[in-house]
Amino acid sequence: MGLTLYEHSPLARELYDEADQVLGWSISEVSFRGPDEILTETRVCQPALYVMGYVGFRLLQDRGCLDQLRAALGLSLGELTALAAAGAFDFATGLRVVAERGRLMQAACDSTNGAMASFIGGSAEVVAEIAAEFDVDIANLNCPGQIVVSGVSDRVQAAVAAAKARGGFKLVTPLKSGRSLPQPINGTS
Repeated sequence: MGLTLYEHSPLARELYDEADQVLGWSISEVSFRGPDEILTETRVCQPALYVMGYVGFRLLQDRGCLDQLRAALGLSLGELTALAAAGAFDFATGLRVVAERGRLMQAACDSTNGAMASFIGGSAEVVAEIAAEFDVDIANLNCPGQIVVSGVSDRVQAAVAAAKARGGFKLVTPLKSGRSLPQPINGTS
């Protein structure tokens, strides 16, 4: 993720190098080469997505594609990228906030037996019924037709199985856990 930009854009290279310095470990190396098991950990994925999003913003800005920009917004983690793009804080400050957010979310993930699943293409009413039936919660309303549920792992798995059996969805799939692996990332844990 981002390797081609890094290799072909001095601006992208500068931002990835700054991110490595701010974090004290190489987000660029993990973003570019993985492994996926590390990159998808919440503590790593959050800053990686922030850096990639901000690099994209800056490259578009640098090319004059955003001269008429009047607003910036985002969903969840994207809100922090949007705030940096809007100048509410600088790139490094936003990265520190995102890294702490990822650390805290990782700690919460590691301390529970929770899971999440995405329901795509079905009605919100049916997802709500399934959630109630299996005692899981609607966690995210990402967009019309995409809803994420969360809860105790075995209940989420049962809700997924029930939704698949009932039909009416384009896709129902568990999301990766984001739990930490025992080894550190470039000397950090």
